[in-house]
Amino acid sequence: MADCPFCESQPCGGHEKDDERDDPRDCQERGRSAPAWEGLARDAAEANIFYESTWFIELMQRLGPEYPICCLFVYRPDPAAADGRRLIGFFPFLSTHKGPARANLKCYRLFDHVLVYLRTPLVHRDHVAETLDGLFDWIDSRPDGVRLFELYHLTGDGPVGVGISERFAARGQPHLIEKGIARAFFRPAADAEVFLADAISGKKRKEYRRQRRRLEDLGEVAVTVAGTDPDGSWTRRFLDMEATAIWRRPARR
Repeated sequence: MADCPFCESQPCGGHEKDDERDDPRDCQERGRSAPAWEGLARDAAEANIFYESTWFIELMQRLGPEYPICCLFVYRPDPAAADGRRLIGFFPFLSTHKGPARANLKCYRLFDHVLVYLRTPLVHRDHVAETLDGLFDWIDSRPDGVRLFELYHLTGDGPVGVGISERFAARGQPHLIEKGIARAFFRPAADAEVFLADAISGKKRKEYRRQRRRLEDLGEVAVTVAGTDPDGSWTRRFLDMEATAIWRRPARR
C-alpha cells in the first residue's frame, strides 16, 4: 500500500509497504502509473469516471500543487505483474476541517469539486474486502493523528457501500451515517400492472381512473405507445402543446 502524495507520503502497516513519491501530475510518473490505474478503473466494482486517471490527473494539473489532496493507492502482491504488485484501490482525499470553529477537527474527506458528481472510490471487484481493510488499516495508522474521515456521496447499496458497512461491522470501526438520499431508479416488475400496483398507491390509482372517466365524458380517449421520432415531429408537437398549455398561463387578476 502506498500514499501517492500530492501532499505527502507515509507507508502503513499490515499490507505491502511502498514509500515512493509518485505524483501523477508529473509526466514521467503519469506514464508509469497510468496503465495500472486504467486497469483498476476497468475492473472496479463500481465505475467512477471522475476518479479515472485521465480525467483526475488533468483536473489536478489545473488545480495546482497547493491543492490539499492526498491520494491513497492500495496494492496487493501479484507475481504476474511487471512490478510484482497489482493496484486494487484508489482513494483520493482532501485535507480539511470539520465541526464548529471551537472544535475545528482536522479530517480527510473523499475528494470533491464542483466538477465531481460522484465520490465512489475505485475498488477492484475481486478484492473489495481486502482493499477496504487496507483503507481502514491506513486510517488507523495515520501518523498525523487524524482519525476523522468523511466518505460522502457513495452509492450506499452498491458493492463498495455495502462492503464498507460490512467491514465496519467486522472490525468494530466507529462510524456514523449522517444522511442517506433515495434516488429515482426504475426496477422492472413482472408486468405493467404489477409495477403500477407496487409503485402507485391504491388511492392514487383510483383518482387516475376518475380523471380518465371525466376525459371520456368529453370524447373518445385513446392511448398509444409512441415509437421512434427520427424527424423530431412528435417532440415538436409536444413542446408546442406544453408552451401553450392553459395551466402554464399566468392567472388573471
